[in-house]
Amino acid sequence: MSNAFVISEANMTGSYAEAFSLTINLIATVVVCRYKERMSEPVIAQKSPFVQKVEPGTYFWCACGRSKSQPFCDGSHKGTGFAPLKAEITVDKTVAWCGCKHTHNGCFCDGSHAKLA
Repeated sequence: MSNAFVISEANMTGSYAEAFSLTINLIATVVVCRYKERMSEPVIAQKSPFVQKVEPGTYFWCACGRSKSQPFCDGSHKGTGFAPLKAEITVDKTVAWCGCKHTHNGCFCDGSHAKLA
């Protein structure tokens, strides 16, 4: 082990030990709460793609599934650990945006929704 100074209740007495214990418990509670705020899996918005005719431009695809403006981001991902994906469309075309949020093809549907329960 390194030469770092380790603080523990064992080398404290009285109110210092109580304060240390309360501080450690508070830190642990904050860490657990912050962890629970983050999503490990996205919300499935729908089990099919969002098929749309789009014009050239910049689009921000919702990756968390919480947006009320599917398939695009409305900022609902805050605190989830997810972030929108930026898509640059250069020509008019029809796009199949992923609706299940489990694609392995950026923000575009790859058929992953067919494998979801």
